Amino acid sequence: MGETNTDMEMSRLAETWEKYGAAWSAIPDSERRQLLDASVQDSLTLATPQALGAGRQQLESNIKEFQKSFPGASFQTLKIRQHHEFLLVDWIARSEDGRELLPGTTYAQFGADGRIMHLTGFWEV
Repeated sequence: MGETNTDMEMSRLAETWEKYGAAWSAIPDSERRQLLDASVQDSLTLATPQALGAGRQQLESNIKEFQKSFPGASFQTLKIRQHHEFLLVDWIARSEDGRELLPGTTYAQFGADGRIMHLTGFWEV
């Protein structure tokens, strides 16, 4: 049996999610910008337990603050659930040495261009 349209869509959205997640790693700013260009819209809206925000520049600022607070940390995707252009992702933030820092869940909505247009994150504060 071949891959269905739903499987292909899931694969495409999951790939975009992984690019977004990789942007949170300790990488050069130029590489981060490339990953974010490919994964999120400029007009992205954000909602987290700490703040509401909008725009990719706000997201980049959040990522830099995260890396300042947890140098070398990264995110690991644990589970992805999808329907239509929506993902619900369980993840864990890990320290540079692999220790668990923070588990969480993020809701992501994708635009017609296949990039993330809205993110709502949930985690303990």
